[in-house]
Amino acid sequence: MKRRQNTIPKKIRLTEDALELIDAWAEENEVSFSAAIESLARLGMGQDASIAMIPVLVSVTRREIAKNYTRLVRLMLFSIYESGTAARFAGATAKALKPTVYDEMRDAVQKDAKLSLKKRIRSVLDDAEG
Repeated sequence: MKRRQNTIPKKIRLTEDALELIDAWAEENEVSFSAAIESLARLGMGQDASIAMIPVLVSVTRREIAKNYTRLVRLMLFSIYESGTAARFAGATAKALKPTVYDEMRDAVQKDAKLSLKKRIRSVLDDAEG
């Protein structure tokens, strides 16, 4: 697993009992061992819980994104496949019904799609910048 930015590897020694307690806490809260030990140490040192629990929050967020990333990619790939299939059927239907104007219709549809996509990309980029 990729190490979180701005972290420093540190070898520590724990008793078996402490290791089991931290592992159990990490498992119960579904976070990494590192996030668990850092948050527990910060809480033990009296740091405000809203600050002390940041490593746990980061760990949970990263895990959830990673867990759902493959699912989102699959959904996007299925959508691309289905839209390609629909476009081919629409093209075949248009060619069968209006073979004399098919090339002109196809070019107009592609031009419109490219313009629409450019507008959407510009909008997303403008939102990201602003």
